[in-house]
Amino acid sequence: MRKNTILLFVVSAVACLVTTQPLPLVASSSLNASSRQITLTGTIIYPGRIIKYIVAYGFSGGFPNDTADFIANHFDLVDAHYSEQSIYGFRRMKSRNTDLIIIVYRNAMGTDADASGQLEGFNWEVVNQHEDWFVHDKNGNRVRNKFWGWYLMDVGSAGWREFYANWCLRILTETSIDGIFADDVWDSLPCGDFLDSWWNPWTVTNVHIDKAIGDRWYNDMLGFITYVKQRIGNKLLIVNTGDNNGYVDACDGKMDEEFIHPDWYSYSEFHDEYIHWTEKVDRIRTTSVKNRYVMIDAGFSELYGQEPTSEMVNRILMYCFSSYLMALEGSRTSFGFGDYWSSDNSKGYYSIFDQAKALGSPIDEYHVYQSIYARDFANGKVLVNPSNSSYYVLLDQDYRTLNGDIISNITLDNHTGTILFGE
Repeated sequence: MRKNTILLFVVSAVACLVTTQPLPLVASSSLNASSRQITLTGTIIYPGRIIKYIVAYGFSGGFPNDTADFIANHFDLVDAHYSEQSIYGFRRMKSRNTDLIIIVYRNAMGTDADASGQLEGFNWEVVNQHEDWFVHDKNGNRVRNKFWGWYLMDVGSAGWREFYANWCLRILTETSIDGIFADDVWDSLPCGDFLDSWWNPWTVTNVHIDKAIGDRWYNDMLGFITYVKQRIGNKLLIVNTGDNNGYVDACDGKMDEEFIHPDWYSYSEFHDEYIHWTEKVDRIRTTSVKNRYVMIDAGFSELYGQEPTSEMVNRILMYCFSSYLMALEGSRTSFGFGDYWSSDNSKGYYSIFDQAKALGSPIDEYHVYQSIYARDFANGKVLVNPSNSSYYVLLDQDYRTLNGDIISNITLDNHTGTILFGE
């Protein structure tokens, strides 16, 4: 489900790890690092390139020229809504940044008669005539999402698959758009005996939806992804999913909107009880080493409709961005914070995205460093403290902070990250 970012001067922040057990050594040891590393003049290099990504929804009426130019000049990948009116803006972006990747949104498992669907040419009148494309409850009624309003579609239906793929193929053939972002690619379906107290997104209780639909859901969705990818050929299909296995293998990559600080969390929410930092970072690396695209989506709820302070933004931004650098692998792992409409007026761009390029490539995997985590780069070091405590860290040499100070030690507050440049 999708969303709303800042041109501030970023001051380094930092983070820490509260644990009653010794910190694990890098949990990414199973990623076969030796097959990815390159030796250059005696230094091991793990190739990694910062990719800047932006969510720019809400321009179905067309992109103003200054907006199209801003996106083209500041980002490497944009996820936007499609409409006939948006095509000129996409062309303008491409003319100013030929390397820009443009993907457009389409929900994989839900649709309805809303206006944006009509603008996108996703003809509701056609969909509405095919009752067999919808999932129904035990009373024969269409199942509807109570939060977003869309009807649940049967991803195992040959008709729904063909209709969806035909729409994708048409716009990808007729425009310079590079691919499709398929939202809501769930790897399981709440239904049957799935507890409503755990999660119920429907207007009916889970028990009113036949458990058999849930039993076949994973394979049906896998078949859906496989079919759509086969139809669009060398164009991109990137899916929003929690699955890092079959779904990712069947397409070109995934969005991860449940990274270490999802944008629906408030500034002070971290949920260490189930947001396990190493697990989140390793999930990104697992996908990246498959040479798949990864769109990391981060932020906090105050970015949407409120007025967060620059200190709030900097802290969560640096925590998330530094953690992204811990996961960085190859040239297809991108990072986004908030979106074009973020209330800090950043339009999703922060100077740290380009400042951090001075780090160069990683020269090791992330690892335990005293009581926190660190990763060394050709020209610096990144630190992250994902715990509930602050830690004093004695550095291995002098480093320069983002604001120019030369330091040999640093205190990292809880849930923060920092970037240091070598002297």
